[in-house]
Amino acid sequence: MAKEKCLILDDDERLSRLLVKGLECFGCDALSTVTSDECLGHYSDAMKENQPYDFVILDLALSGERGGKETLDSLLTIDPKARAIATSGYKEKDPMVNYRKYGFKEVLPKPFSIVELLDVVDRVVKGSQ
Repeated sequence: MAKEKCLILDDDERLSRLLVKGLECFGCDALSTVTSDECLGHYSDAMKENQPYDFVILDLALSGERGGKETLDSLLTIDPKARAIATSGYKEKDPMVNYRKYGFKEVLPKPFSIVELLDVVDRVVKGSQ
């Protein structure tokens, strides 16, 4: 994996730290956020600085917060080319099954392994070239 830039939205801070560490071990520059507003702020700032994120990983179910689907709607207004991966433990929910309908490029059902994570990231990154 090249030096890709990733933004993560997940309210499970332990999982977020593991995602960041896992992606960094494979050469990715990753940043985690716990709220939709924080995620959107970082994404918007990166766009303004002409250093956009290569992809985002969005948890669909956030406690007391707009989830990944709603966050992606906002991201796509900031950047219509945003590449997002949906992640959730609710594998049968519509956004996980019909993810392309919502604008996601891939899904990553929880729990997942580092190999599964890297395979999905690779498909998203290569699919955009």
